[in-house]
Amino acid sequence: MKHDAHPASAEPVRLDDQLHYFDAASVRERLRAADCVEAMREVLIAVSVGRVAQPPRVIAALPDGGGMALMPGALLDAPWAGAKVIGRFVPQGVGGSQPAHRRAGVFLLFDRECGSLRAIVDAASLTNLRTAAVTLAATHALARPGPRTVALLGTGGLAQSHAQAFGQDPATRELLIWGRDHGRAQAFADRMGGACAVPLRAVARVEEAVARADVVCTLAGSAQPFVEGAWLRAGQHINVVGGSTAHEREVDAEAILRSRVFVDQRAQAAHAAGELLHAQAQRLIDPAHVFTEIGEVMSGRTAGRTQASEITLFKSLGLFAEDCAAASLLLRPLL
Repeated sequence: MKHDAHPASAEPVRLDDQLHYFDAASVRERLRAADCVEAMREVLIAVSVGRVAQPPRVIAALPDGGGMALMPGALLDAPWAGAKVIGRFVPQGVGGSQPAHRRAGVFLLFDRECGSLRAIVDAASLTNLRTAAVTLAATHALARPGPRTVALLGTGGLAQSHAQAFGQDPATRELLIWGRDHGRAQAFADRMGGACAVPLRAVARVEEAVARADVVCTLAGSAQPFVEGAWLRAGQHINVVGGSTAHEREVDAEAILRSRVFVDQRAQAAHAAGELLHAQAQRLIDPAHVFTEIGEVMSGRTAGRTQASEITLFKSLGLFAEDCAAASLLLRPLL
C-alpha cells in the first residue's frame, strides 16, 4: 500500500507497563509478511506435531448472514496463550446487489509465565497479514521452483496483503489481479503497484488469470465456485484461501479431484473446508485424498510435490496458532 495509507508514525499504544494495544495501522506498519513467513512455517510444523493447544473454533451465526467466532489456545513451546474474537458483519444500508461483509475483532495475547495480558491486537489486519504469510510459506513448500506468475483472485483486504507479500517475494515475476468488478480490479492494481517490486496487472476474465498463472490464490470467498478444475494445467499450484466455513466453495469439485491436496489442520478441515466436504459428499474423493497437513511437508515428514506436472492445492482455513505466532512477533521488539 502507498505510504499515506501506512503512516510511518503508527505506533502501538502503551496501556500500562506490560500491556500494549496495536491498532490496524500499527499492525500493518510493524508486521511485514516477509518477516512473518518463517514464523508461520515454524508454527505450522508445531501444529503438525501436536505442540499447539487449539480447540475447534466456536462460531455463532447471526441472523443477517454474519457471525461471531472465538479461537482460543496456547503455543506449548513458547510462553504465549491467547484468543481471537472476530465478527463478520453485514452493515445495514449498503448499496449494490450483494451486501458488503466487514470483519472486526481483537486478538488477546497472554504471557503464561508471568500470568498477564501483554497485547491487544486488531484482529482483521492481523488475520490478513498472517494469512498472506501462510500462503507464501505453503507456496514455497509446494510450488515448482523458479520464477512464477501469481494470480490473485479478489480485491479485498486479503488480496491486498497477498499482493504485498508476493510482490516482495524474489520468485514472483508478475502479479495478475482479477475481481468480479473489473473496474475495482483495475483500481486495485493502480493503487497497489507502488507496494510491489514486480508488474501488477488487472485481468478481465477469471479464466484468463488462471490460465496465465503458475500460482493461483483464491481470495474472494463465495458460496459457489468461481474457479473450475477444467481450467487448471499441469504443474500449477493453487492456494484456496478466501472461504473458512463448510458452505463456502471457491473452486469446484473437479479442481479438488485433479489436485494433490494439503490443509493447515486435519481436524478443522474435516468440518469446515467447504470445497473438500462437497467433493466428499459427491463421493468423488475419500478423506485420504485431502487430509495431509502442510506442516508435515515443511518438517520433511511427508512429501509435497512429487513431480513437476502435478497440480498441488493448499486449503487454508486459518488457525489460532498462526494468529498467536504473528501477535508475538509484534510484541517482540517491545520486550
